[in-house]
Amino acid sequence: MEEASEDSDPGGTPVFRAKYLEQLFSFKKIFLKFEGVNPSGTHKDRAALRHVKYAIEKGYDTVSIGTCGNYGIAMSYYSRLFGLKAEVFVPERYHTPKVEVMRQNGAIVNEVSGAYEDAVEMSRDIAHDNNWYDANPGNATTDLSYEAYSRISYELFQQFGRAPDAVAVPVGNGTTLAGIYIGFLNLKKAGLTDKIPRMLGASTTGGNPIVKAFKDKSQLRDLKPESLVESSINEPLIASHAYDGEIGLKAIRESNGFAEYISDNKMIYYKRLIKKEIGLNVLPASTAPLEAIKNTIKFPEENLYVAVITGRA
Repeated sequence: MEEASEDSDPGGTPVFRAKYLEQLFSFKKIFLKFEGVNPSGTHKDRAALRHVKYAIEKGYDTVSIGTCGNYGIAMSYYSRLFGLKAEVFVPERYHTPKVEVMRQNGAIVNEVSGAYEDAVEMSRDIAHDNNWYDANPGNATTDLSYEAYSRISYELFQQFGRAPDAVAVPVGNGTTLAGIYIGFLNLKKAGLTDKIPRMLGASTTGGNPIVKAFKDKSQLRDLKPESLVESSINEPLIASHAYDGEIGLKAIRESNGFAEYISDNKMIYYKRLIKKEIGLNVLPASTAPLEAIKNTIKFPEENLYVAVITGRA
């Protein structure tokens, strides 16, 4: 077993000023917080490590999740690092090198007929039957994920010496956006800031309940699975059911934020732009928040926008 060390801890991720985007969008200051430097390559490391440590505290020997990729890699990485077994459930139609990385990390990969949500539900049911730790979103331990992602808020506060005016995040289940929002709420409660950033969310066109509810000014509702068009680009964002959607939508609305759709072509465009201008090789879906920044309503007093770029390619 690989020995855990400070090098295996996620967090402390850097920020980069994106002057080319400032000029393109006519904004004063735009920064990218790059989560791709985390050990397994995405922000999911933050939640995975927190759940693995909690599972060990509670005496579990196996963790169980449903995933289409990044969370599975992160969970299998930290499970191996801390000596736990990882049971990962993935949609059988999902063919990608990420599955092989999970296996290389020692995970048992179980293929499931259906979509991501079917993999989550099967993972949850089998975890219950076998006394495994259920690390999926939308359950009794989701607060651990919020806690893990709230660290992004604290880091941003330290990096800029204040809360940004707006923070934009890719949206799938809504867990990351919710955690960042909770982090800023905690900073305000502690008296460290009197400002909550406007929370901006972005997801694949027509494929996310949170963005749809915001745009329609409606309640959060599941989407019909047959209406979704999944691709290798939008896969990390697409969802018929947002497991942490209620609090994610609440974060956007209560912060006077904004939500936007983004096409595959736009995500590829932003990926190439970031590679050219900064030299970062980012996951296309992680560029989604840039479209939310571009299309949000600008207010005169706002001059510091941050896009959380959640992973490397």
